[in-house]
Amino acid sequence: MASREDADPVTSWYPSRELRLQFVEDIIKEMYGKEVALENIAFEEERRGNEISPYLPAVQELSDMIDTDARTYMYFNDMFTQVPPEYKMLVHNYKVLLRIINFILTMPPKFTTPVMAGVPINAILTWPMGTVAGYAAFMDD
Repeated sequence: MASREDADPVTSWYPSRELRLQFVEDIIKEMYGKEVALENIAFEEERRGNEISPYLPAVQELSDMIDTDARTYMYFNDMFTQVPPEYKMLVHNYKVLLRIINFILTMPPKFTTPVMAGVPINAILTWPMGTVAGYAAFMDD
């Protein structure tokens, strides 16, 4: 198997899969607390999501659109049946995804070593957008 240095020069700058997963896990632990087990995040979101932080107006609009448009709702739910298991373990559903997006939009990016390329939202959306349903959801009019 080729090393990261031998990888395609177009994508070799992008952080490794492990680094992106760790980044997402760190955000989740910061949001919900280190004592919450990762497998319980969806439950925690249902139980106390708005206590963590109310949605920003733009995130609320996206949430409302997902909840009221049947096709968008289907795409956003299907994304989480198509993401890799290690990502789904962290981000169980679109409600957790929206809470993470809301959280990172209210904070400055943190310095990481090795450096996380791009903005934090890239690490969050990489897997959902990379699915068939994600492509459909984000390309749909």
